[in-house]
Amino acid sequence: MKSRPFSFQVLAEESRLARYDNHLERKLSALTGLYADRLAFDRLLHAGDRVVYEVYEMLRPEVAGDLRS
Repeated sequence: MKSRPFSFQVLAEESRLARYDNHLERKLSALTGLYADRLAFDRLLHAGDRVVYEVYEMLRPEVAGDLRS
């Protein structure tokens, strides 16, 4: 039985995958205590708890020959 190649589509204008299994969004407040310059961090946080990064995860099929480790 032949398997289909794994592929995905990226929506360039939206900077995300067309289909995804998980979406993670981190705001600045979630990074409290991670930076040496606490005063600078607090100033940024006071200006707004904005999104710092997002991750869109697409689970890949587990098949023989997959390079995933």
